Amino acid sequence: MLDTGAANLDFARALLGAMAEGAAAAYLCPGSRSTPLALALAGTGLPRHVVIDERSAAFQALGHAKVKRRPVLLVCTSGTAGAHFL
Repeated sequence: MLDTGAANLDFARALLGAMAEGAAAAYLCPGSRSTPLALALAGTGLPRHVVIDERSAAFQALGHAKVKRRPVLLVCTSGTAGAHFL
């Protein structure tokens, strides 16, 4: 029987591991479906910031990226959060 929880975590680790290369930090907007991403993010070694409000996270990440002159990850699982990031 397939362990979907472990499969989700493995995929999240591979995805965020690749995306974390060269990034300055990560901003996480937690949600009920983001547990595998949050756990995988903890293993990247990036500085992490948890921000509840997506718009605030987007502005903080933008400022961080401008200061560091490096990309910053924005992590969310909400369908509307992507729109709020814009």
